[in-house]
Amino acid sequence: MKKVIIAFLVFLVIFIYYKIENRYVQFYPIKYENEKFVIEKYKISKNYYNNLEKVLLFNNVKFKIENDKIFVKYSLYNDLDLCFNFSKKAKDINWFKLQKIHYVK
Repeated sequence: MKKVIIAFLVFLVIFIYYKIENRYVQFYPIKYENEKFVIEKYKISKNYYNNLEKVLLFNNVKFKIENDKIFVKYSLYNDLDLCFNFSKKAKDINWFKLQKIHYVK
């Protein structure tokens, strides 16, 4: 009986971990102010999302698009510096020119 309970608990932990790691959340731009990262939760333009999509594709980041919004894996937000980098690149016309990718104004 103990083995069944232990096996069930191990399965439950693995299942919960898998669900958390594979959960998708809406991507919000990150800014850096007052020496900390801040998530900008405001209405995001379609052009920004078009550019962000290109940045994520370029960097091989898994994402989904639902209702004209980009969703990324929840675990991506563990690295706010990386999210900040993607947020900056989506607004940086020079980065798009350097990569020879079309920038949407």
